[in-house]
Amino acid sequence: GEIIAKAAGKPYPEFLQEQFFTPLALTRTRYESNREIIPNRAQGYSSENGKLLNDRPIGADVPGAAGSLLSSAEGLVKWSLALSSGKVVSAKSYELMITPATLPDGKSTHYGFGLQIDDWEGRPRVAHGGGIFGFTSQLTTLPKDHLTVAVISNCDGLNPAKVADSIARAALDLKEFTPADLAPSAEEIARFCGDYKFSDIPLEIRIFERDGKILAQATGQRETALLYQGKGEFRAAFDPQVKFTFPDGSGPADQLVLHQGGEHPATRKK
Repeated sequence: GEIIAKAAGKPYPEFLQEQFFTPLALTRTRYESNREIIPNRAQGYSSENGKLLNDRPIGADVPGAAGSLLSSAEGLVKWSLALSSGKVVSAKSYELMITPATLPDGKSTHYGFGLQIDDWEGRPRVAHGGGIFGFTSQLTTLPKDHLTVAVISNCDGLNPAKVADSIARAALDLKEFTPADLAPSAEEIARFCGDYKFSDIPLEIRIFERDGKILAQATGQRETALLYQGKGEFRAAFDPQVKFTFPDGSGPADQLVLHQGGEHPATRKK
């Protein structure tokens, strides 16, 4: 944001308005302001013990270019369509945006220029979520289906990605995934259980057994039950879209992969 302001010779919010929002007729999209009275601006809430509370206020200049934008779900869809159709950047530049960067070791980041790229229900997906005090959001595009879904919530307790997936399934007439709950064998329990440390996020997770069931507990989080799907795959009981996979083999597994907003590998701690 600071680089853009310096290069353009004008404030970042002014540049955005003149370069994008006005030409693209995004009449309900703008830079946030703590001073101006903005019609229909939503209040952000948080949920505590089932009760709604006003979430913590945050000045518009704090997140700056990282998140001080206001929009509507319709505005996000319009933006996505403009971005992918050459109205914001060239087709060549957009192709770079949706090309995952590759790390020096050859692993894919599943991340382009500000966009996440993965597969969903056997089809390519371009997406990104967001969150700040009192608000969450998700913008998902399924290019081959010509479908874009935007979800915005003014309560930070909602999982917008889960809602967006449900909307996409309804639009494409796809059945919701119903996880199995298989009983792992004693050998499988011994193989999966252990302490693991993620390499790309500052988190450790403990996989353990209780009464024949596999559970997981990450650093600073509550324990959660894992539903076994067979062949080293588990789904989180609180959200079946959250997946844990273990590699094939025998003996204690040396790693696991968390599939949630990308792929996050973790290595067993010695």
